[in-house]
Amino acid sequence: MHINNEQGFKNYIAKTIKDKNNRLCYPFLIIDKENNKVAGCTRYGNVNTANKKCEIG
Repeated sequence: MHINNEQGFKNYIAKTIKDKNNRLCYPFLIIDKENNKVAGCTRYGNVNTANKKCEIG
């Protein structure tokens, strides 16, 4: 996904939270341990509890 502006970022965050609340994904941050700052994010996505599988990234 490519985010071009602040509204795109807000939409991405809103959808991520909605998907997490619906148990469709599990997002998390990657922290740079040297400077203790956010380096990025990823998620377990397309969570399928019935078949016990998901996608990474």
